[in-house]
Amino acid sequence: MDRRGIGAVRPAGSAVAGVTKTQVTRRLRLWQRRLGLTDWKIEIRFVAPEDGARATAEASPEYRECIFEFDPARFPPLEELDDWIVHELCHMITWELAYLAELFASDEQKVDVADKAHERLTTDIERMVMRLWREHAKKPRKRKAA
Repeated sequence: MDRRGIGAVRPAGSAVAGVTKTQVTRRLRLWQRRLGLTDWKIEIRFVAPEDGARATAEASPEYRECIFEFDPARFPPLEELDDWIVHELCHMITWELAYLAELFASDEQKVDVADKAHERLTTDIERMVMRLWREHAKKPRKRKAA
């Protein structure tokens, strides 16, 4: 499978002070558990992806392995960190579908259409997950009777 750039939303050089590699790693591991993806082996690299995106993923679904590359100069603001990480994890689980779409595309134009559809699907899943999580977090917790 070839490497795909993911979600280059912020312009280069727009890093926000305060978001660290440690925070990215911890939040990614937390969301990996929350989403039930602990059977995946995830490697995190803090390098600028070759394609200019702020993050890339290279997944091998058949082996449950994924390599993420994150550009440390282009981390999102802290308030967007969870959304960004969930988005990247969603790319990991939709990778195989995107690969198959690209495999069956007969020309560059169709590959581009497949890539855009993959990005929309990933964004839709990310938004659904985050909306559900935020709604769940707002609900008051029931206390157990003593």
